[in-house]
Parts: sequence; structure tokens; C-alpha cells
Amino acid sequence: MRVVAYLGCLVCFLAWIGSSIGQEKKEEPKPESPVVLMSIPLEMPDKGTHNLTLRGLRLEMVEVVKCLPETVQVKLTKKEKTSVPNQQDAKKVGDTLVQIELTLPEKLPDNVLHVELTLKAGELESQSYHIPLSRGIPLLQEKENNGGFKQAQLLTCPQTVLGMVQAGQDVDVFRYEGKPGEKLRWEISAARQGSGLDAVLNVYASAGQVLAVSDDQEGLDPAVEVTLPTDGDYFISVMDAHDRGGPAHPYRLLLRKQ
Repeated sequence: MRVVAYLGCLVCFLAWIGSSIGQEKKEEPKPESPVVLMSIPLEMPDKGTHNLTLRGLRLEMVEVVKCLPETVQVKLTKKEKTSVPNQQDAKKVGDTLVQIELTLPEKLPDNVLHVELTLKAGELESQSYHIPLSRGIPLLQEKENNGGFKQAQLLTCPQTVLGMVQAGQDVDVFRYEGKPGEKLRWEISAARQGSGLDAVLNVYASAGQVLAVSDDQEGLDPAVEVTLPTDGDYFISVMDAHDRGGPAHPYRLLLRKQ
């Protein structure tokens, strides 16, 4: 009986040793690749030196940033963890960021800049993120305070506005001096480029009457087409459908003639 008991204890001991060795041999989980979810701004001029912020996941560990074409000069200036606004999902709006300084040459082969991030040179590379470049269409930076008709920023046509819904219940208003019979299209590009903004777009006549409202036209992004009835000022407002806002809510407002 003692021999049987001894053998039983020995078997248990050997099993414990084996499991311990197996646990020691388990590999540490490998880090995941960085993910870019959005750029701020959502479009860039096609020449000159500019600052760009990229929001996403695991970007605080990035060590190398490169752009295509390779003639673009890149400088990594900042990387850090950042807050997630409005209790939104970090997997959708990001909880880390990098800031880079880009110097673009006079001529680029196409209308898109490709950015890639890596944790180390040649290791765990992000998917290439594409940023539109302006080509002959004036860019306007939205400026606060533009929350009402009296503070509205003046637009020309064609025009691209680079804006941000800064906080909950923030409304950005723009003004266009219209002519009768003009056929215009206002379009927001935000959610389709990763922004946390679920935009609503309103167009008003000078007396305040609503001419058009758009919410979800291109996915979550709105777009409206209006034939202007008279001479005068027309006002365009941009806001979030859920009254949310913050640093993860950039947008592009595009004004074109039809």
C-alpha cells in the first residue's frame, strides 16, 4: 500500500513539474500592429509644410513614419495616449495619436498621400492610410466662433472647408452669396474617413427658412443639392446628430456647382 501511495504522489509531482515547464515555455503575446483610424485634418494642401495628426490604436508605440511618394519629407514630432470623447468606442475613434510634420514637394504624381507607421523599422507595419490632397480647389480652415448667422464664415465656390465640431451641441455656420438659378451641392465627408462625427447638414435662405436638410446620404455623411431661388445670402450649418463633439470629430465640407 505504501508503494502504491508513493507512486501516486510521484505521478502527481511529475505532472505538476510538466505543467510548470509547459507554462514557462508559453510565449509572451506578440504586440499588435498600429492602426490609423482618422487624420486631422481630413484633407491636406498639395504642397508646402504642414502638421498632421493621426488618431488610432497603439500609435503611442510607433517609431517610424514614412510616406509615399518618398519625396515627401516626414518628421515625427509627438506620440501619446489620448482621451476617448463622449464615452465613444476607442476602437472606432482611437485612444492614441501621433503628430507629424510633412513637407510636400512642388509636384506629386496623384491626389492622395499614403502614410505608413511601424513600431520598429520593418516590423508590425500599419496598413497604408490615404489622405486626400487638394488640387486647385481652395481650402478654408473653419474658425470659431461661427455658431450663428451673424458669425457665419463666408464661402466661395468651389470650396473645401476643413472643420471640427469642437464640443457637444457645437454648430458651425457658413454663408454663401448666391445668385438665382445657381445649382449647388454641399457635401460632408467625415464618417467615411473615420471621423466620429455623425453630421447633419442644413441649408437656409436669408430669412431663416429651411431649404434643405440632410442626415445620412453617403453612409452617415450628409449631402444636399439645391437650386437657389433668389439673390441673397444662404447659410449652411453643420452639427452632430447626437449633439456630440470633440477632437475626434473632424469633417470636410465640400461646395461645388452642379
